[in-house]
Amino acid sequence: MSRKPRRRSNHRPDRTKYRATPPRSADRRIGRKPPIRVSVALLLFLSVIGAAFLLVGLLFLTELRAQHHSPELSMTVSRCRTVHHDRGRTIDCIGTGRPGGSGVTAGTWRFAGAPEVYADGTVLRVRCTPDGECNRLTVGRHALALFLTLAGAAVTVLGLSLAARQVVGAVAPHRLPGPLSRPGTAAVAALLLVLAGSLVYVFT
Repeated sequence: MSRKPRRRSNHRPDRTKYRATPPRSADRRIGRKPPIRVSVALLLFLSVIGAAFLLVGLLFLTELRAQHHSPELSMTVSRCRTVHHDRGRTIDCIGTGRPGGSGVTAGTWRFAGAPEVYADGTVLRVRCTPDGECNRLTVGRHALALFLTLAGAAVTVLGLSLAARQVVGAVAPHRLPGPLSRPGTAAVAALLLVLAGSLVYVFT
């Protein structure tokens, strides 16, 4: 009597029957945190970007403060022209006015960055420097200067606080001071201080 040939089973033996399944390398990569030096470097880079925004905002605030202290005069537009750049355009207008006793030059005045092309003969209320560079105080310019200043200050303080928290937490986690344990609170406090200081600086 002949025996039937046994069929080969495709079922592989369970190698984990007597021991735990070894973790996959992909799972290790997913759960692995970046080195502290990399995290601190990224946070410091974020702080540098915030400091750059803060510097630009302070320059805008300084310009606005100078305009608030400049005399407001009437300028009669003589001509406006559109200057095209790589990523946009600006409108420059020239005109004349009566400086009176303001100390502004009696020659040609220039209004760089005008919001629109004014018709010849349009009379504008502008604030001018002694050399005849004029501009207008608008809500948009104040909002832009405050936004850049506040955003830059918040990002700078938040990045530095988080970087310091990681360094102190790695060396001595039980010695974390109050501000470092709550970096969001420090950023909000910095925002309020910068906002108050900016308003006082521009309008006084």
